Amino acid sequence: EMTEDCPRGCTHGGDEPEDQVILAAILRAKSDIAEYLWLMRTFREVDVRNNAEFQERFNLFYRVSQRSQAWQAAYYQLLEAAKVIGAGFADILQALWEETGRYEPAFASRLVATVDPAMPIWDRFVLMNTGFRAPSYLDPEKIERAARVYRQICDWYSSRLQSPGGQRILELFDEAVPEGGKLAGMRQTSACTPCRA
Repeated sequence: EMTEDCPRGCTHGGDEPEDQVILAAILRAKSDIAEYLWLMRTFREVDVRNNAEFQERFNLFYRVSQRSQAWQAAYYQLLEAAKVIGAGFADILQALWEETGRYEPAFASRLVATVDPAMPIWDRFVLMNTGFRAPSYLDPEKIERAARVYRQICDWYSSRLQSPGGQRILELFDEAVPEGGKLAGMRQTSACTPCRA
């Protein structure tokens, strides 16, 4: 169980953060909310394989621009296809590996969470706050192990969101963000990482 102190004053895996800490984190994230809503709405309206504005804004929001043009083309091809066929984490992670030669659990989870906003993302904050570890890039079974870690993250979210502390975080989020009902993914992130900013 993680009890590491956060530089912003909350603890992870131990004591529940106070309401003021949670609200401050939510308010810091408000600038991202309009962008997130735009991405989620526009994702369904455009062909993301060739919509430059969507790609530019998605790239900035999720820091995709650090990847090559060929990587991005493969990623947006998978994202567009996932509108029709769905997006399981293990399948997307495997497809990214096959298409790009890169092990990308964080980007696989972002794609999955774009298709289904109720699914969590995988990033260093989520791993830190849940106490899970990413499989090594050199692990020959990294895809299968990463899929197990992602299932554990999903289970952690489910448990956390049903706990009294998780429910309180969601209440505060909904009070601070009136459009919160449209933000399943952001609400989950706030429940996981009240100090994420």
